[in-house]
Amino acid sequence: MKNLNHYRLPLLSFLFLFNITLLFSQQEIRLINADSIVGYKIGDQNVRDFIGNVQLRQGNIILHCNKAVHFLERNDVELIGNVQIEQDVMVLRSENIEYIGNQRLAKSKSKVFIKDTSALLSALWGEYDANTRVATFVKNVTFSEKKFNLKCEYLLYDRNNQIVSAFNNVVYSDDSVAIDCDTLFYDRKNNIYTLIGNVNIVSRISNIRILAGFVENRRNEDYSFAKDNPLAIIVDTLKESVVTNDTSYEKIDFDTLFVFCDSLYSKGKADAQEFYFDGNVKIFKSRISAIGGEGYLSRQNNIGYLKDEPFFWYDSTEFRGRVIYLHLKENKIEYVGLSNDARILTPSPSWSNLINVIESDSLNIVFKDGEISKVFGSGKSKTVYFFEDENRALNLSIFTSDSIRVDFVNREIDNVVWLGTVYGEVVPESIFENNINKFYAPPIDYYSKKPILVFELKRNVFGKKLLN
Repeated sequence: MKNLNHYRLPLLSFLFLFNITLLFSQQEIRLINADSIVGYKIGDQNVRDFIGNVQLRQGNIILHCNKAVHFLERNDVELIGNVQIEQDVMVLRSENIEYIGNQRLAKSKSKVFIKDTSALLSALWGEYDANTRVATFVKNVTFSEKKFNLKCEYLLYDRNNQIVSAFNNVVYSDDSVAIDCDTLFYDRKNNIYTLIGNVNIVSRISNIRILAGFVENRRNEDYSFAKDNPLAIIVDTLKESVVTNDTSYEKIDFDTLFVFCDSLYSKGKADAQEFYFDGNVKIFKSRISAIGGEGYLSRQNNIGYLKDEPFFWYDSTEFRGRVIYLHLKENKIEYVGLSNDARILTPSPSWSNLINVIESDSLNIVFKDGEISKVFGSGKSKTVYFFEDENRALNLSIFTSDSIRVDFVNREIDNVVWLGTVYGEVVPESIFENNINKFYAPPIDYYSKKPILVFELKRNVFGKKLLN
């Protein structure tokens, strides 16, 4: 036989709480004050009308109103005019409330308000359960506290656990963000927000917008997590000084970064926010496109990386590596680093079907004025590129070395320096045209993985709304 002592303490605790609740519920509603009293019967029910400066009490509940109709046997009372119900620091107000004494339940028949310490609630109608200390508000609900406002169509306010649950057409706003979603749960004790369904978060500080099916925001930790088709949109301001013959002025353009992924994490305050992207990451920004399994972006330091089979495109130039590092300056690309099996692929300026290749164990690419300026390669370096000689004849240059430096001018290779154990050859078209695979193996998947923004927006449930 099992030892019943194991269950005794939880069982006794439950019975104690049940009896306390039952005791409160069965307490009679008692009159404290009224200017006049009228007694009569409705059928077999004894009824009392209390009129003027009415004050009633049931345990820790105090009821105020202009008029009260008290059904004695049922222990119910209808409260009419300037109704106010108090339970410790909570005050509920309405013009007409039905109070069911045996359930300690107040039901409003008109617009209802609650003030609970710093929280203010209102709705067209609602209920308050004094046993569970839960308020249920319906239609045109508002909840405000300190510097935020919340609107919805249905709301539960759990005073014991300090949980606010808002449903249907939820709109939230404070000094830092504006949010709309289907459902919102707010843990007041821990300052945690959980947002579910058609979540749209717009930062008032940093021009960041997050769309997702689910978001959890831990305000005290400056941490957020988003999943279910999250889409991050960051609008950057690009400033450029323009000088003409007559005057000079500052030109401002807006450049938008789109990031698609399976899940998104952000940490830090708005001016120093870090983003972590996980699963099927796709990035778009002006002339940039990128994909990878994992990504990172620091808004403060303007650095980021892509991992897990990453690809990065700048116009028609493709960058590959085990890890791709990025650095931006004034919201423009300044540096790209490729580590392990690094490759740069770009179509030949005159023959787009022929692909020039720079590869090395690692490659560092420096940009200037929005264009590739220099490439530095280290370890098992190789260049394969096509060029025209002075007779406009096509040639194929293939060189290997320990390291390499390539200078670009106007998007074309201007100078190449090979260092350490250099080997190379130049093959004229007359030799390689009928047997190019002997000298050159073109990357068959070049450009094939590059995503297209409009297609990604159409695939994403929230992106579709942006297109409409």
